[in-house]
Amino acid sequence: MTTLAQSHATVQMDAALRMATAQATMRYAGEATRIARGLVLALNGHVTLHANGTASVQSGTNAEVFYHVHHGHCDCRDAEHAPEGRCKHRYALCLVKRAMRLIAALTDDLSSETCGPLRHAYYLVDGVEGHARRRADGRITFHPGGHKFSMVVCADDLCLGPRVIGNGRPY
Repeated sequence: MTTLAQSHATVQMDAALRMATAQATMRYAGEATRIARGLVLALNGHVTLHANGTASVQSGTNAEVFYHVHHGHCDCRDAEHAPEGRCKHRYALCLVKRAMRLIAALTDDLSSETCGPLRHAYYLVDGVEGHARRRADGRITFHPGGHKFSMVVCADDLCLGPRVIGNGRPY
């Protein structure tokens, strides 16, 4: 059974893999086919990272075959013909590593948002009430009341009220 956390992580990884693929395709436009095939391998979970920095990439056509990628080299036949040895297995590994870095960067950005206490707030620009929290960078994340979105605003645009506890009441 898939838990909510697992499905969220899967959606996050899927999006990060697709972003990494778009970046790789822009950089290596002539290798779009290999990159797309690497994406399929990555999306299907065919890449296994090992503690020693190497990886095993399961074949997309034969589940019993694994290719070993280490130090920028792959032991598949296509690596001999691919430009600079960049086969779909190397791209799959590269996409997974890049996606993991993208997710880590996103996680770091989100954790920096929640450094101050949650407070009642009034957004002076639109006259909207809600809640706000000061970020590490000095800006403020404002959550308008009754909405499921938030926005980052300048502190000068808000009137901050008292702190609130988990249930939204002042303390």
